[in-house]
Amino acid sequence: MDSFPLAIQTAYQDLLEAHKIRAVSDLGGTPFLKDIKGKGQYWYAQRRIGQRVVDRYLGPDTPDLRERIEAAKSHREDQKSFERRCSTLVAQLRAAGLPALDRETGKVLNAMARVGTFRLGGTLVGTHAFRHYSAELGVRMDNTLAATEDVDIAAFEGLKLVIDDKVDPSLAVTFKDLKLSPAPNLHPKHRPTRWVMQGGGAVVDFLAPKMLEDKDILMLEPLGVYAQTLTFLNYLIAEPIPAVSLYRHGVLVQIPRLSVTRSTN
Repeated sequence: MDSFPLAIQTAYQDLLEAHKIRAVSDLGGTPFLKDIKGKGQYWYAQRRIGQRVVDRYLGPDTPDLRERIEAAKSHREDQKSFERRCSTLVAQLRAAGLPALDRETGKVLNAMARVGTFRLGGTLVGTHAFRHYSAELGVRMDNTLAATEDVDIAAFEGLKLVIDDKVDPSLAVTFKDLKLSPAPNLHPKHRPTRWVMQGGGAVVDFLAPKMLEDKDILMLEPLGVYAQTLTFLNYLIAEPIPAVSLYRHGVLVQIPRLSVTRSTN
């Protein structure tokens, strides 16, 4: 595998850093640390929406998140400037040959990111996640693993114990706007884990680690969707890392951590 020039690797890291800081500043409000007894400490941003005061989940207390919170306090950039700057970086990366999203997948991931899917614990897995490692590792991969239209999102059921927040608006509403409908299944209570685009196109599957033998389908409460359980999936998504999908001005997602990825992320 050939390495991308240092300038391209730096451009991707600049894009990723910009999105990580923007993810904190976009929530607005005042960040504060919440102690979840027996589970650790987690950052939330408290803000007023009309007559309501809501807490938006930021993530577990880590040095990286603390740095992003501090950077967001001093870094002020309007949305148009942010989008212009990041669109230029995305165009540069695409021109260099880094894998980019097709239009249909880009629309789906962008909509899911906007309502909080990845902020609230969703991790992109499968083919689309694998293609992000080209940018993460700074190497040019061959096309032996081509992109598919399937979007696989995995998360832990146990996140409901530490995340007192949920996607807003719901994924059901978001998918309806994208013309994605729940696929029929054989579950007696019709608990859909797959959403398909009308007339063909994108397919979104939700997955979760199988921790109990009798749990084939369970609810991911922060995301408000059901997920199909898979054995050993917990090892894959235990410590996800942020990544940016190349679509428009970029989409901040999470992908599984590999032991060979950069330790700075």
